[in-house]
Amino acid sequence: MSSKETPEKFNDQENLPFTDLTRFSLRSGHNHIRHDSEQGIGVEALYQFQPGIMLRVIDMITLTSKPEETTIPKKHLVFNFKLLGENFMEVEDHGSITMTEGSLWVAYSKDQKRLVEHGKEGQKYLLVMLICEPNVLLQSPFDQGVNELPDCLQTVFSGDEYMAANFTMNADLIQALRIFLNSDTSDVFSRPFLQAKTVELMCLALRNMLDQESQRQRARISEKEKGKMEVASTLLQKHWKNPPTQDELVKKLGVGRTQLVKCFKLVHGYSITDYVLNIRMQHAQQLLTEGKLNVTQVAMEVGYEHSSNFASIFKRQFGITPKAFQKAITSR
Repeated sequence: MSSKETPEKFNDQENLPFTDLTRFSLRSGHNHIRHDSEQGIGVEALYQFQPGIMLRVIDMITLTSKPEETTIPKKHLVFNFKLLGENFMEVEDHGSITMTEGSLWVAYSKDQKRLVEHGKEGQKYLLVMLICEPNVLLQSPFDQGVNELPDCLQTVFSGDEYMAANFTMNADLIQALRIFLNSDTSDVFSRPFLQAKTVELMCLALRNMLDQESQRQRARISEKEKGKMEVASTLLQKHWKNPPTQDELVKKLGVGRTQLVKCFKLVHGYSITDYVLNIRMQHAQQLLTEGKLNVTQVAMEVGYEHSSNFASIFKRQFGITPKAFQKAITSR
């Protein structure tokens, strides 16, 4: 990271061992740890500006292939963004993991776990980490429901004592990491900037994970299941004013409710409810464009008894009220 900070702005430390867990007790501000030992040379930086989330950057050159012992902090989610280098890691009681350039490794352990890391001599090592308690994701500014999180994180909330999952970072996430690492944090705006970047990186990581989990799940859907989901979408498009219920679709397609709900969203990208909502809003947009009906009439036409409910949903969907949309169209 580019930085012109004066020493008074953060704590400088020399060669704090990687096994020293005091780094994970950081509550605010900056810590910079300079490494110059037989293991490697470089800088480790720690930041915590968003409550409950610590950001850690390790930028080093490994000087030996000797294994390095470290620890997975207990009861914390650890997001590891590997930008340079390749490492083989042995996790106590849980086998091994290989982290390659461009990978995102996410882990959680109820108990502190010893981790032995094997690197390569002379290798450039660049790693960004986000460390947080799981409940942080359910609070502001994220405000996620457990069922909205990636499946691997849902297992943590359901009581799993250990979780590790590996993903490939997408272009948006890598670009955001590069911008963060190349930023100048020497001015008065560094604190809000770093806080915003922490939130951004977390959001991009979660989206990245959700997308790849969906891709993996879609790959396991059979052609027969895909065909049934196409039948379901055809029925919803044809009868969108009075769409079939889930029970009716289950009976019609000969599938289980759980299978229907999961497969439909994987195939079409929307839940059944949102799929019908999108059809309604598309029809509403078309009717408003034609200009033959006013907003109240359009609301009734697409299935809303109260125009206020329709207006709220339309604005949430398109970012503009139906009245403003119609006025903009007719004034062209």
